Amino acid sequence: MLHFVNLTNESPYAGVGMMGDIFIVCSALYNLQGHKICVNGNTVPPTTFYDKEYIKDNNIDNAWECYFENKWKSEEGYDNINLTPDSQTWILNYGGTPNTHMSPYVLLIKELFFNNFSVKETIMNEVDNFVNKNLTSNTLGVHWRGSDMANAGRERVNTYVNLKKQINQIIDAHPNIDSIFIASDDKTIITSLQKDFEKPIYYIDCYRSTPHNKHLTPFDRYHNDRKYHIFKVSKEVLVDTLILTKCTYFLRSYTSSVSECVLLLDEENNIKHTFIQE
Repeated sequence: MLHFVNLTNESPYAGVGMMGDIFIVCSALYNLQGHKICVNGNTVPPTTFYDKEYIKDNNIDNAWECYFENKWKSEEGYDNINLTPDSQTWILNYGGTPNTHMSPYVLLIKELFFNNFSVKETIMNEVDNFVNKNLTSNTLGVHWRGSDMANAGRERVNTYVNLKKQINQIIDAHPNIDSIFIASDDKTIITSLQKDFEKPIYYIDCYRSTPHNKHLTPFDRYHNDRKYHIFKVSKEVLVDTLILTKCTYFLRSYTSSVSECVLLLDEENNIKHTFIQE
């Protein structure tokens, strides 16, 4: 059984964010090949995806299983392993050269992940319903990382001017692209894309930063009064990620757990072209 732990003294949570935690699990899967793995989402301190109210009201024992099924949960005799960057090699090289859908580690870890876990049926139904209603085999999926990432002053955070230029270059090279799906934590990017592109712009209805609520720190997004907010904000980023796995064309962020997890959760190998934001 894999357990998330507090990574810094300043963090009120075990692990990192929802997709960052999936990324850590994927790194652990590489180092624990040959083992049947389960993940424990109930930790002290809690993970960012642990919604106490939602779990109680829905009689769920393990927060991880709000989103994924542990395929081997009926098995016994697991080693208890804490998931930390120090104890697990970050084999996917987060922050280094970005992976694509053809990266050898991506292909291997994707297989390992789905040997041990499956996405909850209710979540996959939500994803499939959105895709069937809105997207085509010629949709360009775009992930834009804004809010606290942009505020942190990272060197490889893109600008909208560059993003717009790169999307136009991709469309020029692949004129069959007929629509754009945008996954982002920043509401302003949607407005900008709708203004600057004639092609349909699709996105899910979810909680995002706005000019009046910019989410300047990694944990700002977890504070809201809506019922089951922690569950919803975690599910929303997972749904965004899974919709991106349905896109033939994918423009990924240079540095982001979401973009990495799009590649790792593309179980059906739908992505045929990966482009990296400059």
